[in-house]
Amino acid sequence: MAGRRSLAHRLTDRVARDLIRKFHVPPRLLGYPYLAMASPAEFDYTVIDPPGVSVVPLPENITSREMLSRDRGVWGFSYYDTPQREMRETFIATVPNCRILSQFDHWGEPDGNEYYAIVTDDDRALNVTGTPYNADLHKQLLTTRTASVGRIHRASWVLELWDRNYAHWVEWMLVKIALLQTRGLERDLLLPRRHRLTEVVESSIGALGIDVRSLPRMRPKILHVDELTVAGIDYYRTSLIANLRGRLRVDSPAKPPWRRIFVSRKNAEWRKLVNEDDCWAVLSRYGFERVFMENLRFQEQFDLMQEASVFFGLHGAGMVNIMFAPKGLHVVEVFDPGFANPQYYALAGAIGHPYWLIRGECAGEPNPGYNNLEVDIAEVERIAKRIDAAISS
Repeated sequence: MAGRRSLAHRLTDRVARDLIRKFHVPPRLLGYPYLAMASPAEFDYTVIDPPGVSVVPLPENITSREMLSRDRGVWGFSYYDTPQREMRETFIATVPNCRILSQFDHWGEPDGNEYYAIVTDDDRALNVTGTPYNADLHKQLLTTRTASVGRIHRASWVLELWDRNYAHWVEWMLVKIALLQTRGLERDLLLPRRHRLTEVVESSIGALGIDVRSLPRMRPKILHVDELTVAGIDYYRTSLIANLRGRLRVDSPAKPPWRRIFVSRKNAEWRKLVNEDDCWAVLSRYGFERVFMENLRFQEQFDLMQEASVFFGLHGAGMVNIMFAPKGLHVVEVFDPGFANPQYYALAGAIGHPYWLIRGECAGEPNPGYNNLEVDIAEVERIAKRIDAAISS
């Protein structure tokens, strides 16, 4: 019976999608099971950077592109793609008379993910990264009168589904905010509702010289906006990252960087380095210091990176701090071949940091994205020795 109901539900959804998409039946008549897409290019649209190709060097210890993983996972490109990767265009668009829908997944507040959707005045979903219309979550906001509703005349939008992740906030949202600053659009920046990352959000925006006290904040489940400006970017475009770094004065440290940082994940819930102590025994001989990023506030992490010449870490959100180091930082990343996410390789390449890649091996039962890893200590020593020689010379 459950299987038949599931099949019936899928068929009903398919019919509804066809009625809305092909025959333009208003979705409100069907209970909003699906929304057709609206392109930002249909509105007041400005292209800032055309589509292009990003070219970055191979990792310092990799001799052939064929040695890199081709796994594209859910992030759209692989380690293999990164040395020569197609980039999306940069744009800014202003959309009139729209609604921002905000709904949490089954975990709810404060631990769940917040799903956004932007709905135009003709009931289409604006096609902006990180804001997919999810009928299971959003249609109840459009079909009931119990949701909280607000209105604002003008707002600038940078938020996405993953904006509660430290790395994504820095390399995605903060880059878009800096872009909006170049157009004088930061005064209407719409802040997320308060959550576990609020200190980072407010401190990082403040570091750009923006007074967060004057900015509007997401509060209601449905927010009507008369004029909504949205930004679309390629996350790893050199010019956009350089714009953010320039506004933060990253490449103007008080003195030449000298600290060698080893980021520990001993206190993390997952993705630990099971032979971290063995790794540390090697790195300490080369002048590294062990740091727990989770114990540092945003400004403390920024200040640390201003003094860093080497950054060694297991793949995790703390690695995004390479954004705040003067150009030339040696970045060493231990990656999980079962979760081969190349975001920090792309970021390091876009900045101009030398990048080193170490393959970890899964320790225990496989759990992609959460695996504990073991690293080859001999490889750690080889890389530490090469970096030491490069810095000394």
